[in-house]
Amino acid sequence: MKTKHAFRVISCVLSLLIALSLLSCDVRKIPSKTESTEMPTEAKTEEKTQLEETTPDETATAAISSTSPESATETETETASETNETLTSEIETEAEITSTETSTESEVEETSTSLPSLEETTAVQTESETESSSETVAPHTHKSSKWIVDKEPTCKSAGSKHKECTDCKIVLETDTIEKLKTHREGTKQIEIEKGLFCGNSGEYSATVNCIDCGDIISVGKYELPKKHKMSNNVCEICGLPQSSTNGGMTFYLKPDGTYLVTTSSKAIDENIVIGVYNDISVTEINGGAFSERIDIKSITIAYCVTTIGEMAFYNCTSIKNVSIGNGVSEIPDETFWGCTSLRSVSLGDNIKTIGYRAFKGCSNLYYVYITGAYDWKLRSERGNTTTVYGSWIAKEDNRQGFAADYLLEYVAYKWTRK
Repeated sequence: MKTKHAFRVISCVLSLLIALSLLSCDVRKIPSKTESTEMPTEAKTEEKTQLEETTPDETATAAISSTSPESATETETETASETNETLTSEIETEAEITSTETSTESEVEETSTSLPSLEETTAVQTESETESSSETVAPHTHKSSKWIVDKEPTCKSAGSKHKECTDCKIVLETDTIEKLKTHREGTKQIEIEKGLFCGNSGEYSATVNCIDCGDIISVGKYELPKKHKMSNNVCEICGLPQSSTNGGMTFYLKPDGTYLVTTSSKAIDENIVIGVYNDISVTEINGGAFSERIDIKSITIAYCVTTIGEMAFYNCTSIKNVSIGNGVSEIPDETFWGCTSLRSVSLGDNIKTIGYRAFKGCSNLYYVYITGAYDWKLRSERGNTTTVYGSWIAKEDNRQGFAADYLLEYVAYKWTRK
């Protein structure tokens, strides 16, 4: 690269010298003023004759060509000067380019010297690989875990298990687990006589099936326990529900070992359940116990409750739904008087009496359900009597029930099932 540019610079210098030498030769050939004034007379005469014979264009041309030697010399000098300047600028440009390329080459050389060569890089990599190979740890020794069960055995099929390295988790060993020779117990299927619950005298039967194959493992009869065995708010044996824990109710333990709901106050729970309290059945609701509780939205009375007092839910204006279990046989007088939002009532199968004004003021009552197409005898406080026949009672949702309009029309009467 450097040789090429040096050659170009030398060529430019030689061209400049040749131009200067030619210019000097032309200057020597120009005659002086004395020589020009001493032209022979004959030459002047010939020149005059030639001027007369020439045309105007030729005269102009001749005039141009007959310019004085001094002006010609000046013109040639200017031309040579311009040429000289041009060559000088070219030389300077070439010199700048040469210097730029030289600096670039020097930078490239510096960079090339600063970067390691391919051989050096390969050597470094080889050294690092050698060092890493020299630092390699001895072959990994697996640490076996205990047996891990992949599939539990059942009475129908075998299971599987494996051992693995505690570090790298590679499976080291597998094996099968023999099929079980015994059944695994599933959930007990309880059968209990209708109306009985824990705390009553009686028995219940329990059937246990294998959880894997479904075969019956055991069948037995057992005495009903004195207390309930609660799980997820339900008794595992008789199925009674847990009473609302935040229902604001006060319980009293009666001499017979069951509980009575005495009073209640405004509480968190809006949907009240009355069933089991402290693993013992609640069997009675005191008269006026929930009177004027305007925060209650629904009442569920489990079948362990056998007695409801008068005006128990008097003026509970927010109650919409009531469900009464089979343990109750009588709805006493004025029980739901003033429950203006009450719409649906489900009565237990054992209801035999509905007291005077039990549903008075229940203007929104629409559904009243009771099983069976019974005939009812109605009697007013004045002694008037009438009958509502079972054939008049409409069927709703495949259940036989009262038509609510009959109950409201004869609300001042006492209803007795025949």
